[in-house]
Amino acid sequence: NSMEELNYSRNRGVLEGNSLYVIRNNLVSPILIELGYINSADLNYLLDDSKTEKLSHHIAEGIIKTIKDKE
Repeated sequence: NSMEELNYSRNRGVLEGNSLYVIRNNLVSPILIELGYINSADLNYLLDDSKTEKLSHHIAEGIIKTIKDKE
């Protein structure tokens, strides 16, 4: 939800479970975040340092909020 505020790419939803190797075969609780596609307008957004700084901030905000909500 935090990243959606940036309105740079279509929200394709959240997948939960262990269907991906990187999630299934990890010794710690993993998070996999896909930020866009390199063959779309997402790439221009991801190449802009100020915009990736905003993405980083929103990712951190979302993780912190999720942890606080579970406490």
